[in-house]
Amino acid sequence: NVNGVPVGYPAYENVPYVNAGITTTSGIDVDLRSRVDLGSAGSLTGSINYTHIVEYEYGYQGTTFDLVGTHGPSTISGDTGNPRDRAVASLTWDREPVSATLSLNYTSSFHITDPSNGYTTCLAALKSGAPSAYGPAIGAPATLASAWYPYCSVAHFTDVNMYVKYLVSDHLSVHTAITNLFNSDAPVDLQTYGGGAELRYDAALHQDGAVGRFFMLGGTYKF
Repeated sequence: NVNGVPVGYPAYENVPYVNAGITTTSGIDVDLRSRVDLGSAGSLTGSINYTHIVEYEYGYQGTTFDLVGTHGPSTISGDTGNPRDRAVASLTWDREPVSATLSLNYTSSFHITDPSNGYTTCLAALKSGAPSAYGPAIGAPATLASAWYPYCSVAHFTDVNMYVKYLVSDHLSVHTAITNLFNSDAPVDLQTYGGGAELRYDAALHQDGAVGRFFMLGGTYKF
């Protein structure tokens, strides 16, 4: 009710129309694969996939933002971040009944600013994502320069995974895998909300680092 007078539900509401944003991207993708026959020792197969972003321009309401190497656009995909370089390399050795693969995943560092969301400085980005655990400590630029400066960028992240398969028979195989073989830690990301509440890491890019070294064992049987 309004001022004590009962009124019904609104029949309609005027909402202004905003044109959708425009994203322009350019970059370089490299995909290489090679196989070497080792004779009685089996074979080696190597592959590498590398992506380098040259341009990531996000246009919204007449303004264009250059977001490559930043955390923007933080309103898309759970505030994932926009690293300039990413790569996956793998090496597989095959010699029946054994197959073993080592793979390496690399993500380059990126700044925590996001111009498309108004976070044009490290201080603004830190305050935007500050949970209660450290929010009160972020204040003047002098404080930022001394204590918080290392967190103005999310560090690069590299982890290595291993997979081994053993063919017991034509029907049965067993396999094991170790993710994050060298137990690499996820870099600190004080801007993202993807990790949830006080978990300040990028769950989209650095999940293996948050979990740590992880073992799996399984088997497959074909009838």
